[in-house]
Amino acid sequence: MSFLMSKNGIKEYISDGRYFLDARKWYTYKYLSPITHKVWAFYTASILVIMLAAACININQLLPIQQTISYAIAVEKKNSTTDENANIIRMDDSDTEITPVHFIATTLLQNYIINRESYDYNKLTKQFLHIKNSSTRIIFQRFYDYMNINNPDSPVIRYQKYAQRNIVINNISFVSNNEAMIEFKSIAKDTSGKTFEDLKWQAQVGFEMSDIKTKLPGGSKFNFTVTDYKLKILEGK
Repeated sequence: MSFLMSKNGIKEYISDGRYFLDARKWYTYKYLSPITHKVWAFYTASILVIMLAAACININQLLPIQQTISYAIAVEKKNSTTDENANIIRMDDSDTEITPVHFIATTLLQNYIINRESYDYNKLTKQFLHIKNSSTRIIFQRFYDYMNINNPDSPVIRYQKYAQRNIVINNISFVSNNEAMIEFKSIAKDTSGKTFEDLKWQAQVGFEMSDIKTKLPGGSKFNFTVTDYKLKILEGK
């Protein structure tokens, strides 16, 4: 009797659909759930790997592994204008006399002398502006008076529109961190290319310059101002 009841119970269990529901649950638990867990585990591991990689990149950017070393490049010019020798010198080398201050000042002083002492009638406005921006008021006034046509030695009177004067820097030496001696040569030629001036000069230049800093915020201004300028002729005709 129990066997018949059991068979009837199984029949009823199948007929009312509970058997299929339970079978589906068992199949999901047995075969589908492990796959779902693996997928979630894969996604979680992927996210952790991406986060770890991003953290490593940020740390590498915040804490630079490489050390920055400053170098100065000294260019020695020979007789030919196209023949140059470049010597790369490590600035923090204790054996060299070149300092960052002197290296930067050399470039700025050379540029100042060339702009002040050269002459090109078509570039006078640019020349005046450069000297004004790079000099104290007194030094600029001296330059203005020197260039004024009321001065008989004014380059504007001597060269006018028909000649150009070029400057070649021969040597720059420093008396102190704020004073330098610059030796240079001036060569003036007329429109036909004939040289009518070939002189050697020495300029004693006092200047002020901003401190050299390796890290400056964007938009920072670097100050270079000539505070004294004395000129004398060495030789030539």
